[in-house]
Amino acid sequence: MDIQKRIVVDKAGNPVEVIIPFETFKEIEEMLGFDLEPEVKIHLKKAKLERENKVASYINLDEI
Repeated sequence: MDIQKRIVVDKAGNPVEVIIPFETFKEIEEMLGFDLEPEVKIHLKKAKLERENKVASYINLDEI
């Protein structure tokens, strides 16, 4: 992914902000899952715990 950005610096030349196009922001937000509804996040966290603890409801992809 190529991100077009503008870096805002303070008087000393230190970077303080990055400005990116809104469409790029939305794409990153979707990739990271920040746009998911709270209920979905809860289900994903539960599934992750089950997978890590090898709970019977989780089937390893190699076993299918």
